[in-house]
Amino acid sequence: MIIIEGPDNSGKSTLCNQLSKHFQIEVIHSGGPGKDFEEIIHRTDSFISAHKQICIRDRFPAISDKVYASILRDGQTVFTDPVYKKYMEILIGMHPVIILCWPEYGTMMNLKTHQRGLFDDDELWEGVKANQEKIIEMYDNLFQEIPHIKYSYEDPYNLDTIKQCISTQLINMKGRKV
Repeated sequence: MIIIEGPDNSGKSTLCNQLSKHFQIEVIHSGGPGKDFEEIIHRTDSFISAHKQICIRDRFPAISDKVYASILRDGQTVFTDPVYKKYMEILIGMHPVIILCWPEYGTMMNLKTHQRGLFDDDELWEGVKANQEKIIEMYDNLFQEIPHIKYSYEDPYNLDTIKQCISTQLINMKGRKV
């Protein structure tokens, strides 16, 4: 399993598309922000139960909700520290390749170049624009404890490293070289 995370305008969609094309595997999008706690838990549980599926996941609900709840629900996240920790222990135990998209700070802050996602409604988008600095800081803090590969589309050699890590994982999962 490959998980791609990161703030808006960090290159997640571009990386998903490049990896999907290279490895000929499906990209599964998170479906945007969950509408309520039940939907978020359902998505996270479904995500975990399908962990053997070879695919690219655009975001992991427990991480994204922890970051974006401050915008969507005034800080009310379903993933309180004990619940978040439980889901992250399960996730890490599945040994996914987790990629944090992280170009230069100024690039992430320049939302004028960002292509809004399928699930970015006007209210959400305004919240992202108003809170992008906080979103970047929250991702930076969360990923201090998450094993990951940092990706920047501004570094052309970085993509080769990521492809190699994914190839290794696919070999381990399927017993075949990609």
